[in-house]
Amino acid sequence: MSEILVDNLTGKTAAGSIVVYGEGGTATTNLQQGLMKSWVDFDGDPSITVNDSFSVSSISDEGTGNYHQNLSNNLAAVTGAGAGSASSNINQSDREVSVLPESTSHLQINTGQDLSANRYDSNFVGTIFAGDIA
Repeated sequence: MSEILVDNLTGKTAAGSIVVYGEGGTATTNLQQGLMKSWVDFDGDPSITVNDSFSVSSISDEGTGNYHQNLSNNLAAVTGAGAGSASSNINQSDREVSVLPESTSHLQINTGQDLSANRYDSNFVGTIFAGDIA
């Protein structure tokens, strides 16, 4: 068995870019672009409790079914892609979730049945976000 122990990886051609070859040896992916930049598992009702997270400094309650996920590492721009899941403790019904960058330092999370009209606080919320960090 081989083992590599390192503290830092730096691309040879571009310091912030490391190419990883896929299983077939021909397809590649960029390591930095393929990593989740932030994720969180939290309880959003009756009060916010963060159960586990990565690159999240805090979650704040901004109103019914509206949370701010404050990032430990700022985004390079207000772009990226997020996804999430949420449910209610009362009936375990699935809730719609949106995860949107509002600034380079926080994401807006909305939960509910119809996010344009019926936002609800959710007991269990999980989000992931991918984008470029500053």
